[in-house]
Amino acid sequence: RVAASDGVVTTFGEVDVMVSGAVLNPLVPPYGQEWKDRALGVGASGPDTEPAADFNNDGRSNVIDFAFQIETMTAGDAAEKLPAAHIHTIGEDSYFAIQLRRIEGGSGDLSDNGYEIYGIRYFVECRTGLGSGGWATDPLDMEIVGTPVSNGDGTETVTVRLKDSMDSDAQEFMRVRVEILP
Repeated sequence: RVAASDGVVTTFGEVDVMVSGAVLNPLVPPYGQEWKDRALGVGASGPDTEPAADFNNDGRSNVIDFAFQIETMTAGDAAEKLPAAHIHTIGEDSYFAIQLRRIEGGSGDLSDNGYEIYGIRYFVECRTGLGSGGWATDPLDMEIVGTPVSNGDGTETVTVRLKDSMDSDAQEFMRVRVEILP
């Protein structure tokens, strides 16, 4: 059950939803160093500083903490910063969307070529059903809603919605993928 509110009225809807915070591409050395220098300090090294490692034992990889600007040394900073499901309403139509925080100042979008900054790239992907088939970054299926909103901390929040309304019979899923650039 998903709730959407405009501050005055709250609407509930039944929808099949799968949200995964983020997915790392296979991490095969060498990976870019820029994200690591910014996240953990210049020259940080050792097994606990690798992209898929969990420097502060919070259950998320170092690169995910960096991508969403979750304080690597502060446990419990993630709730408001990880991607989340959202219902976007236009008139009478409701659309499944995902809101994510990303670092400001990058280039590109969140679809085919991704949004790139400091040696990482973000993608929003979708797919129909949970059967076989891959995730897609097709801008024909999704669109950014409005303009990014600055959070005042060097990050901005972006909402990406599916173009098909929730009234359609399609069962669609969305996720955020983060990859490290070589």
